[in-house]
Amino acid sequence: MTSDNANPDNPVLADTANAAVIVVAHGSRNEAANLAHFELVERLRTLSPGVELRSAFLELAQPSILSAIDALVEEGIDSIRLLPYFLHPGNHTSRDLPAAAASAMEQHQGLHVSVSAHFGADPEIVPILAQQVLQVGR
Repeated sequence: MTSDNANPDNPVLADTANAAVIVVAHGSRNEAANLAHFELVERLRTLSPGVELRSAFLELAQPSILSAIDALVEEGIDSIRLLPYFLHPGNHTSRDLPAAAASAMEQHQGLHVSVSAHFGADPEIVPILAQQVLQVGR
């Protein structure tokens, strides 16, 4: 398993037509939160033409990461990037997601699964938050 640090030029995905991205959220007992994740991924799909894009959850909701991977493998996908929809680093991003990737690669011979950096690591999030802060102050 590798970490590509959210590199959009990741050769693992760029060099194969049999690639996919799974946007992974934590999952919630609140169904509205899970539905919001599905809606987010649908909006991402419209901005990412040609990319096989799926939703999955770490826990508390379905599909699980491993079931999403299994479904993609059944469709002929052999390279998957897990994109953690998490704001900050923690055990889920440093331990649980890499473990899920390793487990999937053990289960599926020839499959490559990489884990991108959590989206909160992107420095572009600060200007977005600053806009929200400024609107509150007005």
